[in-house]
Amino acid sequence: MKPSEFDSFKDFFEYNLKVTARNQSGKKVLTLQELAQMLGYNSASTLSMVANGTRLPSASLLEGLFQIWKTKPAERERIRLNVEIERREKKGKPVYGLAHQLNRLSSYHKIDLTGFKLIRDWYVLVVKLLVGGSRFQEDPIWISRRLRKKVTPKEAAMALKLLEETGLIIRDQQTGKLRPGKTETETTHEITSESIRANHRGMISRALEAIEEQTVQGRQFNSLAVQFDRTKLPLAKERILGFVKSFNKEFGSETANEIYQLNVQFFEHTDEGTRHDV
Repeated sequence: MKPSEFDSFKDFFEYNLKVTARNQSGKKVLTLQELAQMLGYNSASTLSMVANGTRLPSASLLEGLFQIWKTKPAERERIRLNVEIERREKKGKPVYGLAHQLNRLSSYHKIDLTGFKLIRDWYVLVVKLLVGGSRFQEDPIWISRRLRKKVTPKEAAMALKLLEETGLIIRDQQTGKLRPGKTETETTHEITSESIRANHRGMISRALEAIEEQTVQGRQFNSLAVQFDRTKLPLAKERILGFVKSFNKEFGSETANEIYQLNVQFFEHTDEGTRHDV
């Protein structure tokens, strides 16, 4: 596992801290306080906030960590871009140019800039589904409220603009109202992509929130730990994908006004798999 595989600074920080904080026998040799002192800080409070994801590093802190951890030049540039993208997204600022630069540096499957933004933000395709409802209002504030204020009106407006630009929604020439264009949207399978990984994280975050915010009558959560033969993994993945498609065929509706999310996660608890699958 390399630092350049990470899409957020928090993961990058935790990974490198773990690597440098323990020796080969697993004994701890470096504390957060000691790392702070190496960087010229009197206390570890700043690093603690960075470690828990509540604060992004300053440029000087980032460069200091690069030197201590001997981060390779290519990995440094990738992390710098990721940090700036995270910073701008927190402020609601556009990240198109930075996303383009990051995509060019990435070893993952390349998608164009429009596709990066379309898939990366979890709510864009959800807004597309809202457009198909009979009660849809072309109002970013209305969209924000309908999506439980999990998106801002600015993000809703950006999603509408992006969807219209890509033809996923179109404006009816007779009524002037928006309506779905291409009815079904599907990402690639078995190809690693930064944007798809980000989308998965967004959807999983919504699922975690639903545990606390929605009633058991309005949601369904199940989990299964199973002893599994990895040689059957291709067949298992094919079966899961088939289930998702058949579920959509049976229960999906082009006229319904409510939007639900079905997440299916199948991953390894033990240590023989890879981290690259999307």
